[in-house]
Amino acid sequence: MGMYGELRERGFDLVSDTSVADWASRRQSGDLHRVDFQVPAGFEKYCRILHRVHGPSDGGLSDSFLPWSDYAQSVGLAIRPDTRWYEISRRDLRLRSISPDVGGLDKISGPAYLEFIVERLPAEAPIFAGYWDGIQPQHEPGTSFPTARLGVRDYVLFRVSLAALLDAFRSESGFLFDFPALLWPENKSWYLSTEVDYNSTLVGGSEEFIDALLAHEPIEALPIGPDIDLTYRAAP
Repeated sequence: MGMYGELRERGFDLVSDTSVADWASRRQSGDLHRVDFQVPAGFEKYCRILHRVHGPSDGGLSDSFLPWSDYAQSVGLAIRPDTRWYEISRRDLRLRSISPDVGGLDKISGPAYLEFIVERLPAEAPIFAGYWDGIQPQHEPGTSFPTARLGVRDYVLFRVSLAALLDAFRSESGFLFDFPALLWPENKSWYLSTEVDYNSTLVGGSEEFIDALLAHEPIEALPIGPDIDLTYRAAP
């Protein structure tokens, strides 16, 4: 069974009317170098979730997913909201063979984020989930998927209950498809976005929501301004 079939079996309904995303596209800043191009402008506060670093541990016998702070501390670097991974890895040659997950929340941070929002929304709350049309293996012969343009990419959108979304991405479920690139609730109170080339995820929401997310373990997150440039153009 392909990805689309798996999604349908797990309660994901394809969104045919992609105007449900118009509110987000209208609020994008228009400057692709800003945080509020990936996450709509107008939220009270924003943060950046650092994807955990995927590399060997225990002498290379098993995989680890460790926070950036573990490695930054080992090389004597204080992490800023706009720190790039290479600023850490270039200080230790041994770190150049490992990297954070790119393009989606990792298998620790993703379920942790969903557990976080379970505390703030009822289980039946509708959530919109988006997958970049250019990378996810969801197409089926003879099937056309409507897409929404958000930022510089086209996304296939699904509507799913919070309970079904949580069940699909529990770390113990063994479900193998990637975490959605976009998430937002029907009430538009927060918005999560992972650009396919980014090793971190951006979230906008109320001050209370973001402050609580910053304190939620095991997520490693930092507050960030909507005007910050995380692209290579601004790399130190």
